Amino acid sequence: TTTTTTAAEADGKAAAPADPGAAFNARLAALMPAIKEAIVAAGPSAQDIKLKVSEAGMLARKKEFDGAGALLDEVDKLLKPAGDAAKNDAQAQWERRLAEVEPSYLELLGLSPADAIKLRAVMGFANDQAKAKQYAKGVDALNRLEGMLAAARLASGAATPVSSSSAGDTSARWKQARQAWQDANDSLNDQLNALRVAILDHAKAEPELAGHLAEIADKGLNALTGDHRVRLMASLQMLGDGAPASIDAHGAKALDAVTAFTAYLAGNQKVDACEGNPWGVEVAIRSTLEPALDQLEQVLRASA
Repeated sequence: TTTTTTAAEADGKAAAPADPGAAFNARLAALMPAIKEAIVAAGPSAQDIKLKVSEAGMLARKKEFDGAGALLDEVDKLLKPAGDAAKNDAQAQWERRLAEVEPSYLELLGLSPADAIKLRAVMGFANDQAKAKQYAKGVDALNRLEGMLAAARLASGAATPVSSSSAGDTSARWKQARQAWQDANDSLNDQLNALRVAILDHAKAEPELAGHLAEIADKGLNALTGDHRVRLMASLQMLGDGAPASIDAHGAKALDAVTAFTAYLAGNQKVDACEGNPWGVEVAIRSTLEPALDQLEQVLRASA
């Protein structure tokens, strides 16, 4: 007797429920690019989106996947009307930063600096990201380029524009660098939240992951960055709004904290473990933090 599989039976097999934890992680990962874009744009729904994603993660850790999925449904609805506004805001931010950075970039290239190739590469990357509508990544690249331009100008002995030499402009650049650092921390927290869900979901089935990743799942950024992040945040608090007196008093200590943090990230095994996690969760620790650290370093060096 030949058994014939009907189309309905085949559809039923194809629709068999997958592991709910894996399904939740896959859906969260799929939503994460739009979530990040909405948060970067800081629209009216951004805080609500962050809260619901966090609550969904907590429910998933408790294996309450129905509730977690319902929250992702709400996030999805918030993202749809916010999508165009988020893209427009992100594009506007990109255009503002390009207008601010490009004149100095073109001026410095005319002086044939030693690292012109690197400067062109970063600007090219920024433009490529904008063409791909990855405006947040493009802005991050421009922020990094701005710091590189300041360093290249000092190295070449070129005259610093009058506007860049004023205490007010130094303070403005410092506030911008400090905000870029905070934004990088917020972005990385979101990435690690998605990774935390995956770690806790798989830890019992894969006990060999109970080392670095389990510690990060429990303690988040502090476990990942040792005492470097705490030291740097303390230094930033001492510098405040970047008034000249504050930079004179505390800038050297802050610069030491920045350079030590950058060196720590370079070859850290915890960072490697997170970025190379086996579940496809997008975690980009170095490319998230390093541009912001570089921007802090360039402002501090230029103000020394």
